[in-house]
This record gives sequence, C-alpha cells and structure tokens, in this order.
Amino acid sequence: WEVGTHGMIIDFEDPTSGRPLSATYLPEIAHQQGWTKQECIDSLMQKAGYYGKVTDALRNTIKLTRYQSSLHTLSYQEYIAMKESN
Repeated sequence: WEVGTHGMIIDFEDPTSGRPLSATYLPEIAHQQGWTKQECIDSLMQKAGYYGKVTDALRNTIKLTRYQSSLHTLSYQEYIAMKESN
C-alpha cells in the first residue's frame, strides 16, 4: 500500500488479553500527518485501543486491508439543492 493513496484497515489480537482489535484511516490521513508506513501502522494500533509496546513481532501479526476512496466537496447550498431534487 502507498501512503496518501490507500486507506488502511488493520485487524489484530491484543497479545496480553487476546481481545480482537481493529482500526481504520482514510487515505489522506497518513499523508496529512507526514507518517511513514510504520508510523501509520503504529498509530492505527493505538487507535484500535492497544497501548502496549509495539514490536516488529506484533506488527507482523496484523491483517492489513487497503482500500481507495474519493473525496468530494460541495457547498451547503449545493447539498440542499441536491437533497431537494431527490
């Protein structure tokens, strides 16, 4: 996966409790933060609720799913007009 191009969903198990954990970032988040792939994964692990030491062995247990999305913007007036036309 590429920072700034792909969003990520990670799934892994907390090594102390055995509890399943999961988190996601949209594609633009890692790029906006200036993160490397490893920094992004480590941040996702914390976002998922894991606050222990992140090691290479733990990183190697994650299941990572990448995805792409698109960002669309519109003004409030455009939103109202679209809503009223539907």
